[in-house]
Amino acid sequence: MYVIQVDQSEIEIHADRGVARGWHVTDMMAARARWAMVALAAVVLLGLGYAKEASSSPLVAGPVPAAAQTVTVAPGDTLWSIASRRYPNADVRQKVFEIEQLNDLSGPTIVAGQRLRVPAR
Repeated sequence: MYVIQVDQSEIEIHADRGVARGWHVTDMMAARARWAMVALAAVVLLGLGYAKEASSSPLVAGPVPAAAQTVTVAPGDTLWSIASRRYPNADVRQKVFEIEQLNDLSGPTIVAGQRLRVPAR
């Protein structure tokens, strides 16, 4: 540990020249408050961005249409291939979601020969 004895007049001289400036408790609190405000603003902006993206997501766009048709799954078919083949001009993600909802599927797993309800075109 080092102990330095400094005369008060030396501190004042250096402080006048801007060489040494002690941090006061109020300065530290103000700096911490500024950083806290910056962090809070960043969290709010990120939250707003995620909320905007989630609200425009096709997966939460609305209820599944009531009208449906039935298709039989062929060997090698996936929900994605069925949706892209049946609805070439639509968002395939939305159609896969609708097929899953119509058939109470908890995931994209289907088997050949299975009969699926699909949204009407």
